[in-house]
Formats: sequence, structure tokens, C-alpha cells
Amino acid sequence: MAGKSFTSLEDNREYTFPAGTIFMPVIGQPADKEALYERISALAEQTGVQVHSFKSAMMKDYDLQAVPFTPASKSPMWQSSPAED
Repeated sequence: MAGKSFTSLEDNREYTFPAGTIFMPVIGQPADKEALYERISALAEQTGVQVHSFKSAMMKDYDLQAVPFTPASKSPMWQSSPAED
């Protein structure tokens, strides 16, 4: 979770995200990246939460990989399907 706001610059467009933004890295997940994308997209649609994917961890302000962030508790997100939620 981001401890401060940050700005992404993609395709010459800036996107600003507030402190508290939650990160979901693809690397190290129990599912492949396509399954992860599909699951998060389904949950976002179901809950109305905005989701944005980054091409890189390098933001306009800083590198997200170099800045400490607060890990959120583990979620049983992989234990149910969107239809069951």
C-alpha cells in the first residue's frame, strides 16, 4: 500500500494516485499473469473498484520497487469465483 501519493506517466499522460493506493504485483503470485488480470478485472467490475495496470514500476515521482510500502494482509481471493461472491 502506498504511503504517499505518486504520479505515473504513460503515453504522455499523467495519472495521480493517492496515499493508500493498493499494489498487486504480478511477480510472485500463485496464478499466471493472465489469470490474475482476469480475476482482478472481475472483482473490480463486481465491486466498482477502479483498477489501473502499470507497464513499469518506474513512476514520474519515484520507482515503486525502491520505495517501501506496507503489505496488506493476505486475502482468500483465489478461493472463490466471482459468481460465488
